[in-house]
Amino acid sequence: MKRILAIVLVLMMGVTVFPVYGQSNALTGKYSIVALEIDGMDMMALFTMMGMDMGFMYIELLDGNRFRMAMDEDEATEGIFSLSGKNLTLTAEGENLAAVFEGNRIIIEQEGDPESGFELSRMIFEKK
Repeated sequence: MKRILAIVLVLMMGVTVFPVYGQSNALTGKYSIVALEIDGMDMMALFTMMGMDMGFMYIELLDGNRFRMAMDEDEATEGIFSLSGKNLTLTAEGENLAAVFEGNRIIIEQEGDPESGFELSRMIFEKK
């Protein structure tokens, strides 16, 4: 459980964005987490088996190239986003988080943190 919390915290610290205005309103909306993998392990299935609801994890793209991202139940990070082709950049608190925008999905892949022992994590958020 500590490893899961560590990777979520690493992802939260990596959130950042560069401002670009005039993005399509088709992007705006709430994208809920549908997949979370750590080192190839399906963490969503594990959380479901444990009776944990991960529905509090989301990315919401707002008008004016702003976003809100929640990785825990108590607080959300806010910042700005830019989109160049499929490359989505989220910027908050001076940090950038690179993602891929595909249709109604936002995909975030992160190299692992050597101290946590994780090699790769992947999160998929989907607009309903």
